[in-house]
Amino acid sequence: MSNSSEFQLDLGQAAVLRRLKATDLAAFQAYRSDPEVARYQDWEAMSDEAAAGFLHHMSEMQLFSVGEWTQIGIAIDGVLVGDIGVRVEPDMAEVGISLSRGAQEKGLAQKALAAIMASSTRSRAELRASVCTSVTLKFS
Repeated sequence: MSNSSEFQLDLGQAAVLRRLKATDLAAFQAYRSDPEVARYQDWEAMSDEAAAGFLHHMSEMQLFSVGEWTQIGIAIDGVLVGDIGVRVEPDMAEVGISLSRGAQEKGLAQKALAAIMASSTRSRAELRASVCTSVTLKFS
């Protein structure tokens, strides 16, 4: 996978996976502070200052380093609507997806996961993904 600041994967219908950036702060904080979004997540809400630092770090870090979490933005028409976190290990990848309420039930999580898996530099036979979800979560 690319480590470029120009990293982008097309999901179709004006949706893309791309690096998080400083200008995403308001949208990032909006869905990350929504109790209905947060209730299925392992992360805690952040202050604006902490979130700005997090976005800056994610915008510059090497993507998909073994043992490290990489958060990638999910955007529609240039507006951040969620993010996908990927932690690559030698034999698998752990994945977590957060989407704003308005972006849910549109197949974006499935498309984001498929795009990350398809773009892996490893053969598909070598890569496993671990995805945890709530049993009360609705799927579309």
